[in-house]
Amino acid sequence: MLLTQQNAKLIIGLSFLFIPFCAFAESENDQNKIIQDNLNQALVIDRLYQEVFKDPSNIELNIALVQEQILFGDFKGASGTLERLLIIAPENRTAQFLMARVKAANKNYEEARYYLSQVIAAEDTKESLRINSEDLLAEIDKARDGFSWSANMGVNAGFSRNPDAKPDNPSFSLLAPTIPIDVKGGSQEYVGLSLGGSFDFRLNTYESRVLRVTLSHQRRDFLTYDKADFETYGGNFQFVNDDQSPFLASVNVNRVRVKDFDYMDSIGLNTQQSFNLTPQYRINGVGSITRQVHRATPHFTTNEEKTGYQGKLDLSVNAYLSGYQVKLGTGYERKTANESPNAYHTYKANIGSTLPIGPLSVNTNLSLSQKKYDAADLVFSEERRRENSGTLSMSAMLPIQGYLSRLNDRLQASLSASMTKTDSNVDKFKSTRGEMTLNFIYSFGGE
Repeated sequence: MLLTQQNAKLIIGLSFLFIPFCAFAESENDQNKIIQDNLNQALVIDRLYQEVFKDPSNIELNIALVQEQILFGDFKGASGTLERLLIIAPENRTAQFLMARVKAANKNYEEARYYLSQVIAAEDTKESLRINSEDLLAEIDKARDGFSWSANMGVNAGFSRNPDAKPDNPSFSLLAPTIPIDVKGGSQEYVGLSLGGSFDFRLNTYESRVLRVTLSHQRRDFLTYDKADFETYGGNFQFVNDDQSPFLASVNVNRVRVKDFDYMDSIGLNTQQSFNLTPQYRINGVGSITRQVHRATPHFTTNEEKTGYQGKLDLSVNAYLSGYQVKLGTGYERKTANESPNAYHTYKANIGSTLPIGPLSVNTNLSLSQKKYDAADLVFSEERRRENSGTLSMSAMLPIQGYLSRLNDRLQASLSASMTKTDSNVDKFKSTRGEMTLNFIYSFGGE
């Protein structure tokens, strides 16, 4: 972002647009002073930007750049600088306060309150910064009422290799060992749609206790392979306890429909807690229990109204290193069912990273899991099934400037790809599946 002569002329030209609105600019000298001040500030920002580019981990330079960007009214640029800085130094109180100012300027009060609460609650916060944070928090509370909402709309398109994870080689039933019953699927193109809405009811002004209701709908239609089409309807009721240690409890209600195959309803209870081990390490825990009911199964009528319970426990550690984030996680899943061949235990581990590259946020994740079933199904094998799976996924997200500032809107584009390889002691369940998706999501909201 070098300040060329052409850019300098542009800044000077833009400065003229603001001159008629400046009541104090009554003389030519005043007008020239405004133009010169804007040009000088742009030169300062450009100099600091070049210094940060040479030394991106220098906290003082980053903060100086952010302060100049805020003074210049470049909140988008300040937000980008702060996002990178908070990956390098997630517990820097000045950076958290400045991010709160940027969020408040963009009327994103919920996130602003989160950063301010972090500053106020920290023991290492300077008293002057704590007072400034409390004053800004009071201004935000005056600007907010007890209700806010947001909505999002998304469209996506892509292709899937072997979308319903059929076996790599034709599989056979014990009842008819010479007749293949499954043949691996090829590449299938699809389009998708997602809709969502969220409504927040603030229950306590200062501690930011919030009741959040979220509704969602997703569907995917394959162009030539109807059996893999699906859609989901969901409702989520969340309770956020506080900002300092965000405990989250929620109830989820969902219905899944796979075309020409199955309806399944589920209701579940989730809880989540996270806290800092050190300034660079954060631990997160998630637990859930879900009851699932098969409502209609046209092809397998014996499964109708059969129920199952699914419990999950996940533990992860986020490490904020110089310029990027690494996540290590482990988990356990247990599912019970009316029939023991459908019940299983799953153990899993994963490692992921988030790396900012310019405006892009690039995520990679490797997940490994082992699933053990309680009993043999006696259809495909007389042995208890064991499966080992590995999934490698990557995604790149690009935020795009919003169009209607009154609705705090934004457009986000992402490209994701994944591949899953499953090995099993039963040939029917050995499979390889891949997918690539281009996704666009437009979101907006209001107070």
